[in-house]
Amino acid sequence: MRTKLQFQWNSLILFLFAFSLAVVDAPHASAQAKITADKDVEFDAFAAYTYIGNAYDTSDTNNGATFGGDYTHFIKRYHGLIIPSFQMRGTLATGSAASEKTLEGGLKLATTWRRLHPYGDFMLGGGVINFPPPANPILAGPNPLKRDSSFLYIYGGGITYDVKRDWSAMVDYQHQYWDLGKGGRTTPLRFYPQAFSFGVVYHIPFKPYKHR
Repeated sequence: MRTKLQFQWNSLILFLFAFSLAVVDAPHASAQAKITADKDVEFDAFAAYTYIGNAYDTSDTNNGATFGGDYTHFIKRYHGLIIPSFQMRGTLATGSAASEKTLEGGLKLATTWRRLHPYGDFMLGGGVINFPPPANPILAGPNPLKRDSSFLYIYGGGITYDVKRDWSAMVDYQHQYWDLGKGGRTTPLRFYPQAFSFGVVYHIPFKPYKHR
């Protein structure tokens, strides 16, 4: 219960922080929110706090950080209604039952409504899970498992909100599929973490390209 309350409190603080920045900078940001007709590509970098529920089982939660970047190609005839990107990201999160590291990449599709940019994504990647001593009872045996890995299938979505010319606030959700295989067990060990991230996006203002 304490972890959930802490998560809700952190979420509220981040939301109020992003909202206050938007209000203070509203006159400037409104002029920068539209995608210009001569904009071709954009490179973004982002960082976020990440909370993972069902990290290893239904009661486990992890906390950590996510870092990544996007390459966006604007299709002019869609006028910002469909914005495709290729995204790479990595996450490191720790908890009482296990720690997880993931690296993934895939397709992201976004759209634009004023300063809001909702999106959905589908990614593939790899994950490594480490079990701190003593070994988890589920995996205990003659040689308790301390580390394992999985190929990941991930889908999710989120929204970014333009705060300044080159900065946006981000709220992101991911649903991950882990399959650790049998590893000496009679059945595979599968679990499905849900990750919630709150962070900032920096739109890199390369001079050859026009930006927000």
